[in-house]
Amino acid sequence: MHLYFLRHGIAAERDSVTYPDDDQRPLTKEGIKQLRKTLKRVHKQELIPAAVILSSPLLRARETAVWACKILAPGLAPVIVEELAPGCTFPKLADILTPYQHNSDILLVGHEPDFSELVALLVGPGTRLTMKKGSIADVYVSGDLSPGSATLEWLLPPRI
Repeated sequence: MHLYFLRHGIAAERDSVTYPDDDQRPLTKEGIKQLRKTLKRVHKQELIPAAVILSSPLLRARETAVWACKILAPGLAPVIVEELAPGCTFPKLADILTPYQHNSDILLVGHEPDFSELVALLVGPGTRLTMKKGSIADVYVSGDLSPGSATLEWLLPPRI
């Protein structure tokens, strides 16, 4: 199974006046532009044949997931998954994926530091990486989902 980890694009700055609820910060125009460019490059190379797109409920992630659907999988709509909100742990990820275990390609949209930590845990001890805003990683899991059971196929930073 391929798990594609897509960190949300650049969002509006935290501001207790404009965005008193951090969950409601939207993507910026720059964030959308950069995200669209990255997703179009990925689509052109046919790197993500997503069968399912799962998203954090936070606005910036939901907007990122909608753009992913528009560009990568026009017939799909993102599925909002509360457990992909900040604080997503490995046990939560395993629970999230249980209903989708028969899908070969799953795109997850979420946050830092969760995604860097989850990818590193899946790939194995000593792995260090950082998922920048708008980055996409392809993690191939052969067999059961467990720490060290995966291979990092590629990581595309947003400004490549």
